[in-house]
Amino acid sequence: MKDLPPIPPERITMRSLIQSVIETFDVNKGWIKTYRLLTTRPGKTMRTYLLEDRSVLTKPFKLLIVSTAAVVFLMFKLIPEGDFVEGFLAGRNASATSLKQDSTAVDTSTINAPMPNEGTGQARPEETKTQNKKETDAAEAKKFFALFNQYYNVFMLLSLPFMALATSWFFGRKKYNYAEQIIFNAYVLSYQNFIMVILLPLFIWDSNPWTWACYMLCAYIYFFYAAKRFFEVGTWKAFWRSCWSIFLGTLMYMIAAMIIVTIIVFIYIKFFRGE
Repeated sequence: MKDLPPIPPERITMRSLIQSVIETFDVNKGWIKTYRLLTTRPGKTMRTYLLEDRSVLTKPFKLLIVSTAAVVFLMFKLIPEGDFVEGFLAGRNASATSLKQDSTAVDTSTINAPMPNEGTGQARPEETKTQNKKETDAAEAKKFFALFNQYYNVFMLLSLPFMALATSWFFGRKKYNYAEQIIFNAYVLSYQNFIMVILLPLFIWDSNPWTWACYMLCAYIYFFYAAKRFFEVGTWKAFWRSCWSIFLGTLMYMIAAMIIVTIIVFIYIKFFRGE
């Protein structure tokens, strides 16, 4: 018996193309549904995901990684690299400049003295050295900017164990174990990324401390709202426990991140710059 010829696939049309895009991003019944349920019924929905049906929401780490990547892409498009480099260098050199000004005495007798290369059109050795140092520092700052952009997802994921540890301390582990606390915080952090995307017009209009304060307030309100519903505690208990959870979890995360960054910078300077 001869093999039958393979059945050719259906022709690609605009309808099938759009449908494939929708299925790729799982928009029709995944992402939109997840954020809608996390908005209207965060506690019940997350309990259902943990204890009954894992198909009710998009997977927490998939949601967190993709939403964080979207925020990083949009925010770094809004904040020019030059502004970051300038701020990085200004902050790094501020203390050194202050110490130098305090410790160096000015010899007024040499202020008006002619410099060796003055009037010759050639840059003085001190100016050349300073310019080369500025260019080197700017190049290094750009490298750190690129690394921060590349590994921002890693630092966001690093915060989960500390936030879960804080919520397990203040909200208890009677109902949910440590792993389930991580899932709760992953969904909360994913929703806070969603809040950042919603507030992007404010950052485009004017990115100032008040804009960031508005985001932080909205992020805390959602954390409090989700914790109250998920852990099923009273309003005041949820309020204060949320405050302490965010404070302690963020503090532990910042200490760990600073230690990691310090080690990375030390290794980079020691072994890759030859200093």
